[in-house]
Amino acid sequence: MQLKNVEKLLNKKPSISGSQPSEIKVLKLPYELQVHQIELEMQNEELRLAYERDAELAKDKYIALTHFAQTGEKAKARRLDVLNVFRNRYKKKKYCC
Repeated sequence: MQLKNVEKLLNKKPSISGSQPSEIKVLKLPYELQVHQIELEMQNEELRLAYERDAELAKDKYIALTHFAQTGEKAKARRLDVLNVFRNRYKKKKYCC
């Protein structure tokens, strides 16, 4: 409704000085603020979605790293178990007098 009023005022001849009457500025301001608010809400939504995507990627990388780290630790533990078995076998044998 306010937009129609603004359009009517804009269609009138501009004043001699070429500047817009203050009535037009006053009527345009709420509309411009609403447009700006909608733009900010859209940007906020885009940022939120980007943050969620980045958080999901970071979580996936973390899971992958911890999964491989656990696998490496398990393999290391198995190698140590094998070494301990051989050490225990050789400790029991006597090689000298």
